Amino acid sequence: MTPKRAIEPHLLSAKRALTMACVGLDIPYDRDGAWNYAVEMGNIGIAAELCLAAVLHALSEEDSPLRKHSSGVGHFKTYGDLLDECLPLLKNVDAPFAKAFRGELSKWKALAPLRANGIHAGSGVIRDIVVRYYNLIAEFLKQVAAFFSADLGPLPVQREC
Repeated sequence: MTPKRAIEPHLLSAKRALTMACVGLDIPYDRDGAWNYAVEMGNIGIAAELCLAAVLHALSEEDSPLRKHSSGVGHFKTYGDLLDECLPLLKNVDAPFAKAFRGELSKWKALAPLRANGIHAGSGVIRDIVVRYYNLIAEFLKQVAAFFSADLGPLPVQREC
């Protein structure tokens, strides 16, 4: 298993992205639009991706979640790649975060287009969806940090719809 210092940057960055989403939830929009909550949803998706990268990094034999093309030029794995690679790794892990992940897999899969739409298209969703995903990823982050004994300081609090 990878040393916790190797995954703490992923988890601390995930915490920061969730914190930014939490702050955004408290800022009222001055007009309604399809872009409402796009940034917050994007940040939640970024946090989810960083959590998955930490899990993959910790449980796999890879040195980094970086993937290299045959040309030698590297790029980072996508959210979908990380999701696909974490699934088999978490099948036999007896930890609260792994059980929660397996139980909520459909939500993790549904997060992919919401994340992409928020980040790349500036397309938002209703606040209730943002809050539900915020809570899902915040809880996952807490469980992953606890399992790997990562000291992240105060973690994000659950929100209400």
